[in-house]
Amino acid sequence: MKFTRVIAIAFALAAPAFAQETEPLPRFEALEQQTLALEQRQLDKLETQRQQELFRPVTPNSGVTHADKAMRVLEIEREMDRLRLQGDLQRAQVQRQRDIAIAALPNRRIASHSSLVIRDPERYVLPPAPPGQYYARLEGRFVLVDSRSELVVKVLDAQPGDPTADVPLGAPPPLQPPIPDRPPVP
Repeated sequence: MKFTRVIAIAFALAAPAFAQETEPLPRFEALEQQTLALEQRQLDKLETQRQQELFRPVTPNSGVTHADKAMRVLEIEREMDRLRLQGDLQRAQVQRQRDIAIAALPNRRIASHSSLVIRDPERYVLPPAPPGQYYARLEGRFVLVDSRSELVVKVLDAQPGDPTADVPLGAPPPLQPPIPDRPPVP
């Protein structure tokens, strides 16, 4: 019983050491662009199939009825809607994670010896930090940290000249509407 108390106290005292910040993960912008391009190609391919199905002639000897043609067009449109919905849900999830990360900034703890601390604020055109505080770069934003509690005191507004290499991934842009191969027949 005494041993577990000693271990619990040791963990409680060592908790700030375990809560140190890590370097931000690298962004894979090329992968993001490839994923977006793949989604767009799939949507364009489905639109091409839909257009071909719409303009396919129905003849008595072809074995295809108007109902079969309409069902095939409906299946393709459902697949297009599923693809759009999947992309929208993914974009919403990424944006939600980004919003949560930004909202959690004031509750973060940054040790003064962390690699996230800005040692030379003049380099980033920041005014000198107030006494008892220091600057850090967290989630792509400059923050002001209290040196005693090591908690973020203020999140500075993003400026046009701020670096962007460590800005987390935002939601990808929505897909463009597919361009039909042929103009619709009136």
